[in-house]
Amino acid sequence: MADNKKAFILYTDQKEIFEQLPLEKRGELISIIFSYVNDENPTVEDPILKMAFTLIKQVLKRDLIKWEERAGRSRNNGSKGGRPKNPTKPKKPNGLNDNPDEPKKPVIVNDIVNVNVTDIVIVKESVINSHSWIEQICMKKRLELNDVKQYLTLFLDDLELKADLDKPEKDIKAHFVNWLNIQIKNVKKNMPKTLEDKYAHLI
Repeated sequence: MADNKKAFILYTDQKEIFEQLPLEKRGELISIIFSYVNDENPTVEDPILKMAFTLIKQVLKRDLIKWEERAGRSRNNGSKGGRPKNPTKPKKPNGLNDNPDEPKKPVIVNDIVNVNVTDIVIVKESVINSHSWIEQICMKKRLELNDVKQYLTLFLDDLELKADLDKPEKDIKAHFVNWLNIQIKNVKKNMPKTLEDKYAHLI
């Protein structure tokens, strides 16, 4: 965790991750999360806990990056001294024939576009909005729609953090399907009781 950062956030939609685990596993997951945010680099052997922790860890990483960016901007502004305490209004220039008319404010056109960021946003939105493709995955893998969407969002966020979203959309989709297959295999290895009904078709 970054220096001077004393808190982290768990989101209400992560409740379902905990509810899928038995009570003793929930306690272990919380301990792993606290160990992680305190830079203790926890090792998770249990495949179910590992998958649950991975889903939460990606969100924690994303939040930390945003926090560090805000903190960096604040430090930068502070080093410049902030705004002047008593700004003085500049005097109007004295022209030869009284004061000239004040020039009209120019219209500023910002034509600088970060192509990489724009492309990444377009690709990410296009993949997330590929409804028929997502529904096909649900039918083939026999998973619930909300679960696939959650996995897909976290998968894309992880690629974005790794700056690995500059690939063709079809490659990203194929990569996600392979990644999802690995997650399903991990679930098969050690299925807790609370998940057996939901994912009985995977056993």
